[in-house]
Formats: sequence, structure tokens, C-alpha cells
Amino acid sequence: MVYVLGINPNHNCTACLLKDGKVLACASEERFSGIKNHLGFPLRATEWVLKFAGITPEELDLVVDSFTTPMRNFWTTAQMREYFVKKGGLGVEAWLQRYRAMGYKPATAGLKAITLLSRHFFYSRKKHDREISQVLKVPVEKVRGVDHHVAHAYATFFGFAASKAPECLVMTYDGGGDETCGGVFLAKKESLRKLVSVPNSCSLASLYADVTLHLGMKMIEHEYKVMGLAPYADLVGAEKVYREVFDGLFRVDLVFGPASVRGGR
Repeated sequence: MVYVLGINPNHNCTACLLKDGKVLACASEERFSGIKNHLGFPLRATEWVLKFAGITPEELDLVVDSFTTPMRNFWTTAQMREYFVKKGGLGVEAWLQRYRAMGYKPATAGLKAITLLSRHFFYSRKKHDREISQVLKVPVEKVRGVDHHVAHAYATFFGFAASKAPECLVMTYDGGGDETCGGVFLAKKESLRKLVSVPNSCSLASLYADVTLHLGMKMIEHEYKVMGLAPYADLVGAEKVYREVFDGLFRVDLVFGPASVRGGR
């Protein structure tokens, strides 16, 4: 028997336990904490899936998280609130995110510099894996990270297509993960080959997040409200709002991504 614990350590963090490739249990941390879109390591969700299966952490063969980029494992409630309200950042990062959304290219360069410094000096992959190892009490050698979109593609292929189409194309698209927001893969039997990657600067979801923030709502949470209400607008009203509010508000740069043009360039 092979037990693999898969974790998503980002927003709406979740734990999923597999036995010999079959899903035994899956749970999101928000169900236990009561905090919608809970950020970080899904500790209580992990404890629950292990208890459901009747095994201990020592029996796990692998712990795999859905990013190769090290993600912050533990957040306070206040930090989570700031992250969503200030568009995915804390402190200086939040300040840079705000100016990036206003179209200041130096802010984008600053965010990239912070990411590189954090990844290699302040919060490395090794430190990230050690934290998980210490919390779960499993050897650090059992903790692995997999490319975010490869994880999406494998989940899609084995979850829906492998038994029906042993060879097919798989397309992924999301807000962003491991420097890309999408990809096209060729899946064949148990192998996966990446054909195309879409950089984060082309993320449509980032544009949705900016629009959601401009409307005074929370990113990565209230976009569904914007999409859900959109079909109820009549054509005349939609054109009026577009002309008076959104026309010229955003531009898309293939290097720096979507940004507001209000408040500077």
C-alpha cells in the first residue's frame, strides 16, 4: 500500500489523501477554521483525512504540495484579511501590489525582486519543506513540490480522462502558479509532456482580480459575484458603465500584465 498526502498550501488550502492512487479523503481547511479561503498549510484538514483513513503521519510515503515555489505555511487571521484586501501581499509587498495595479512598472520589478529574494534567501524551498516535515513529523525527504500546472493537469487527466482516453490534450488555466497561469500538455498513459506554457503576465484572472478590487470587493473571493451579476445588465446600462467607468481604466502589457492606468503609468 502506498499513501500519498497532497496539499494545496495557498488560498482555500486543502488536503487530499490517496491510497494506491485512489482518493480516500479530501477536505479544505476553511471547513474547520471557519475562515473562508483559509491561507497556508491545511493542518486540521490533514489531521482529519489521516483520521478518516485510520493511519498516522509515519505511514505516509509522500507528502506533495501543489507548488515548487515555496509558499508561506502559517498565517494569522489578520494577515489573511490583509492579503485578500490588499491584493495578495503583506507590508512592502502589499504597497508594491497597490502601485502595480495602478500601472507603475517599477512596482512590478520590485515585486519580482522580492519574490527572488524570498525564494532564495528569506523563505527557501528547504525551509518550507522543513516546516511541513516538523509539523507532520515525517522525514523531510518525503516532502516534495510539484509544478502547479502539472498538478492541475495530472488531476484532470487521471480524474476524468485516463480511463476513457488513454491519450489526450490537457489544458490548464488559472490565476497563476509557479510563474505561469496556464499550459497545454500531452497526456499519454501515465506520462505528461508540457507543450505550451502561458506566463503570468497573460493571466485573465489577474484582470478579474483588479476589476473586483476596483468595485470594492475582495479578490480571489468575490469575482464570482461580478460574473454572476454581469448577465443581468441590459445593453444600454452596460455600455454606459463601460464608457464612464471602465473605458481606458485598464491596459494589458505582455511583460507586466494587466494594470490600471488611473493614478500613473
